[in-house]
Amino acid sequence: MDGVDSQVNLNWDTVTGATYYSVYLSTAQGMFTEPAAATVTDATYNISGLTNGTTYYFIVKAGNSGGLSAASNEAATTPAAVPAVPTSVRAIAGNGQATISFTSPTDNGGYAITSYEVTASSGSIVRSGASSPITVTGLTNGVSYTFTVKAINQVGSSRSSSASNAVTPSSPSNSGGNDSGSDNDDDRETAAPIADVLLNGQVIEAGAKTTIDLGNRMLTIVVDGTKLENRLAAEGQGAIITYRANTTFDRVVAEMDGQLVRSMIKKQAVITLKTNQAKYVLPVQQINIEALASQFGESVALQDIKLQHLL
Repeated sequence: MDGVDSQVNLNWDTVTGATYYSVYLSTAQGMFTEPAAATVTDATYNISGLTNGTTYYFIVKAGNSGGLSAASNEAATTPAAVPAVPTSVRAIAGNGQATISFTSPTDNGGYAITSYEVTASSGSIVRSGASSPITVTGLTNGVSYTFTVKAINQVGSSRSSSASNAVTPSSPSNSGGNDSGSDNDDDRETAAPIADVLLNGQVIEAGAKTTIDLGNRMLTIVVDGTKLENRLAAEGQGAIITYRANTTFDRVVAEMDGQLVRSMIKKQAVITLKTNQAKYVLPVQQINIEALASQFGESVALQDIKLQHLL
């Protein structure tokens, strides 16, 4: 008896005098009831439409005009298959490496997925991991790569996924350049691996942190309010603060607390949220932070009020 993808192949020894065989199926050991799952004349039977990962039990009875024999020995098997293909494969470049994220297949083939295998388009670099994301190292800076992913269970490997977006790893020293096509303050921006913050067109160290929601393909950029306020204090009125995403996401969010917004208002600052596809400009004076704070009452500090701007 063999169990393969969603089906089981049964075979048994013929019985002298038998004109047919009744095959019984159950998902509980030793629990077989009438009617039989099938009646066949040959000593073999293939049953399909089974659920991968479920153990099935079988017995066979030989029959002729005189009736049915006693039951055969009980046999059990679990049909299974390789997993389905991972989807939504995305790559983010780094220095000599790339981070690959993907969505696990809902169909695991009947057995738990034990690992995933990422292959670079060069074919010579393969990395394994237990879950998304997986970082592929050993890449050559300046070379463009795409990546495919396979899911693996105890039966074997899935087919390769569709290729990811193309990325080009680079070192921090040569990862950026001037945006010569820009007609605004961003002319001097220098690209960062995922996201960065600029003040009047210059990348600044403001403790920027990013949170990636892979399921929704969303990037959230958060800065250290105190660090940015200190830098902002040295600037003149009308400062331009740019939250910039350097990697493509479906949605990008700039998050800041109420205290930082108040400082921006005093400087008559302008917030810019920029991605590879679009740009959103917001004069901070349009945010009535005092009215917003009053809704929470005096017990809530301004730095505990979080504002998010979505692009």
